[in-house]
Amino acid sequence: MVRREVWGALAQANLIGLGFSEEYGGSGLSLFEVALVLEQVGRHVAPIPYLATVVMGGMPIERFGNDEQRNRLLLPVSTGEAVLTAALIEPAGDDLIDPATTARKDGPRWRLDGTKIFIPAAHLVERIVVPATTAPGKVGLFLVDPHGKGVDLQRQKATSGERMTRLVLSGAVVEESDVLGDPLGGP
Repeated sequence: MVRREVWGALAQANLIGLGFSEEYGGSGLSLFEVALVLEQVGRHVAPIPYLATVVMGGMPIERFGNDEQRNRLLLPVSTGEAVLTAALIEPAGDDLIDPATTARKDGPRWRLDGTKIFIPAAHLVERIVVPATTAPGKVGLFLVDPHGKGVDLQRQKATSGERMTRLVLSGAVVEESDVLGDPLGGP
C-alpha cells in the first residue's frame, strides 16, 4: 500500500526529483542527497516507492536516456504523478553484466524474453527498466510497459510482507522510443 499523501508531500517538497536535472523537474543534486531521503524513508518505514522510482528507475533514465525519454518520464516522476522501477533479479541470479533475459531486434522494435523476480512497486509503474542480453557480451536497457503485449505480472510477497512482482516476458514488445542508449554497444 502506497501512502499517497506522503508521496504527494515528497513531490511538493521536490524530494522525488532531488537527483534529477533541473530541466527535468529536479534539483540537480547528487546521490548523497537522495541517500539522505532514503535514510529517512527507512527510518520511518514509509510505504512509498522511493528507492524503486528514483534510484532503480529514474537515475538510469537520467543517465542513459535521451531528452525525449527524460521529459516523458522524469517530469511526471518529479511531480509525483508517475512511478518507475527496475527488474534486476532473475531466478538463477542477479548478474547484471550477463542477464539470462534476452532482447532481439524485430524490425523497428525489440522483443524481450525472460523472467525477473522480486520487482518492487511494479503494480504502480509507468515503465520497468529491464536489462537484457542483446548479443554475446552486450547488455541493453529497455523500458518495458507493464501492460504491454507479452508482459505478465505475477504477484509475489517478500519475507517482510512487501508486495513484489514476478515479471515474465514472452516476446514482449519494446518500441525504439523505449530503448535506453545503444542496446548493442551498451547504454
